[in-house]
Amino acid sequence: MTDRVFLLASASGNSTIVPGFAAPAEVGVGVGLRIGGRTNLTIVPSIGLTGASPDYGLTVGLGTNLLRR
Repeated sequence: MTDRVFLLASASGNSTIVPGFAAPAEVGVGVGLRIGGRTNLTIVPSIGLTGASPDYGLTVGLGTNLLRR
């Protein structure tokens, strides 16, 4: 996209942990934004794929690139 904005995708799952339910699994697609020289803000909404997963989720992160010059 640009040097400041980037796309993110995530997928997660687990083995079966609740008898009678499929293993939890979810997928998400979001964006990241460079908000400073080394600081990034990420936002990734997600949806659950099985009955053992949440219907919807939101991951928000604030990170830094310590080794970036």
